[in-house]
Amino acid sequence: MSMTYEAVMEDINRSWRFGSKLGLSRMQALMDRLGKPQDGLSYIHVAGTNGKGSTVTYLATILALSGRRVGTYTSPYMERFTDRIRILDGPAAVLRRLKDPAEGEISQASVARLYDRVTQAVNDMLDAGLEHATQFEMITAMAFLYFREQKCDTVVLEVGLGGRLDATNIIPCPDIAVITALGFDHMKQLGNTMWEIAAEKAAIIKEGCRRAFLYDPVQASATAGDSFAVRQVVCDRCEQEKVALTVVSATDLQLQERQWGQQIFRIYGYPETFVTHLNGNYQLLNAALAVKAAVAYAPELATSRAIYDGIQMARWPGRMDILSREPLFVADGAHNPQAAAALRQTLTELSRTVPVVFILAVMKDKAYPQMLSLLLTDTPYQVAAVICTAPEQNPRALLPQLLAQAAAGALAAAGGPGTAATPDGSAIAAADGTVAAAPLVIADLTEAIQTGLDLAGRCGGLLLAAGSLYLVSDIKLRYDKMIAAKNA
Repeated sequence: MSMTYEAVMEDINRSWRFGSKLGLSRMQALMDRLGKPQDGLSYIHVAGTNGKGSTVTYLATILALSGRRVGTYTSPYMERFTDRIRILDGPAAVLRRLKDPAEGEISQASVARLYDRVTQAVNDMLDAGLEHATQFEMITAMAFLYFREQKCDTVVLEVGLGGRLDATNIIPCPDIAVITALGFDHMKQLGNTMWEIAAEKAAIIKEGCRRAFLYDPVQASATAGDSFAVRQVVCDRCEQEKVALTVVSATDLQLQERQWGQQIFRIYGYPETFVTHLNGNYQLLNAALAVKAAVAYAPELATSRAIYDGIQMARWPGRMDILSREPLFVADGAHNPQAAAALRQTLTELSRTVPVVFILAVMKDKAYPQMLSLLLTDTPYQVAAVICTAPEQNPRALLPQLLAQAAAGALAAAGGPGTAATPDGSAIAAADGTVAAAPLVIADLTEAIQTGLDLAGRCGGLLLAAGSLYLVSDIKLRYDKMIAAKNA
């Protein structure tokens, strides 16, 4: 008897006990028992440290507007488990998604049905004395089964972690390989140098791939040495695998206008202007990467409205995501130093004169001291207040009290207060609510949001939730419930 969707979710959540282990042997055994569902599909494979999800959604939207049936696989999920496996079936689906963010998501019934097939295959593996598949491997197997049975024309596939030994790299060869901005994250699994990290990511490039695309490492790397390492490793991989490489750079672009919720820009070689509603200066390079990859995949798109409309209609929640306008409330999943630096730059460009109230949460295995320094120390913008919290029921999350201590140190380095605020918030700010104050610990997310909104309203500032995609997911759900309750 098949499990219910609710039972499947409980089982999937419990499957963390099997760990997060790289390697393709378990995935190969699982795929063999499922009939190799990854074979026979056309792929654009996307690896990188930051910008993978945005690039995937740009690509999928462009290709769907061209009339294709496009599957997308992303991780982690943002609002619902089902949003990580999606099919956009032509232009009508893109238009529907503008009104309904759940458009094209795998149904709960399909999740339950496919999970039953996957667990049967895993049980066969165990009977054969093999290791249990990981949570990510089981979910990835479900995605492959779904895309094959739904007869997708194209699958835009996001790597989970790294590339070389990631479960998604079980595919034989992508038509197009895309590597987004690289940075330092998951070093325990991928290595401590950019040479090692780039080699793991570049392994998605395989002989037979029509072309590879690389986000210019000069725009992504903190040092010239790291930039050189990325370019050298990816170039060497492409030469080894006999794959042509295109590096997409800021010199390919011209920004014309930027404000919250809209950026207008040119990509040289294309006659019309592009508009993206995704925030962050890095989104222009992500968009250019997607346009050039889409045209390499389907050359007829070079003269199609789909490339322009696809960039404009792309939506990707949780990345510089505007949740409200009054006060301006933005959620961003920046969770490593590179992403924090990009967030700092965006705030500098768009909110230099506006006080910023932060809601922060981080995973304890991340480089959060560097992130806090980038966001809170010697900033061109004014830090009005810092609220420290944690995503719900996440064992990886750093305790808010420890985060507050670290944030206090970052503020103290900037000349701000160096002690944590009291739970009642009495030490938050000066009377006008505009002076940076000691971090406040608020474990309850609804209370954290309401306190942040109140503070932003008092000082005429911006409320920004950042530090973790898990935080952003929970913030969006809680805020939606707050709005629904207010309107009831």
